[in-house]
Amino acid sequence: MNAFALKYGNQSITLAQSKQLIGVKLRQNKTDAQAAVQRTLPESSWKSEGILGGFRLVSICDRALDADQALDQIRRDESVLVGTHVFELSEGRGIFVPTGELFVGFKLGTSAELKEKVIREFGLKIKDARGREGFFVAVTPQSPNPIKVAMNLQQRPFVSIAQPDLASKGVIKVLRLSSDGLSAAQWHRRSIGFQRNPRVEFLCGAERKISD
Repeated sequence: MNAFALKYGNQSITLAQSKQLIGVKLRQNKTDAQAAVQRTLPESSWKSEGILGGFRLVSICDRALDADQALDQIRRDESVLVGTHVFELSEGRGIFVPTGELFVGFKLGTSAELKEKVIREFGLKIKDARGREGFFVAVTPQSPNPIKVAMNLQQRPFVSIAQPDLASKGVIKVLRLSSDGLSAAQWHRRSIGFQRNPRVEFLCGAERKISD
């Protein structure tokens, strides 16, 4: 089982990739992820575990079918926007579904060229910005899993924060990225002091630029 050590807010957690649980989200205007699963997986091989963070959770109960194989099949359905692994804490303390968004904060003085290189390296798309150093980004089909992206970015000496947005269910208290760019603990504002919607001066080839 793949395990990932991650700094998350003021905590250090280790998330293991679930062997049974996966998450499915449909494209806009599609309403029933369960129907997409029914079309792609044998009826006796799975069961629905409800909704978490906009994802239909599916438990794979056929020993001949693992989570990777199930995701490969589900992602082929044209109605499916995202098929993702689900991650677990040890001893059943909680499960996490990465929504596909991350907050990345660079250390002061990091060059625009280096920021651009990192964004391109992981195939990320800029959604919003905070000052010149902080960015809300989303993974694309060219990106690794958001958990892997965050873990790799946290190893870079010029990155101050790399936190994935995780929908969670369990007993651990976690931080979430909200629509106004603040977590429940408002850690970006308190620690770095980002301002909303500054001009992004790099990524001339990116799909979207943020301007005043």
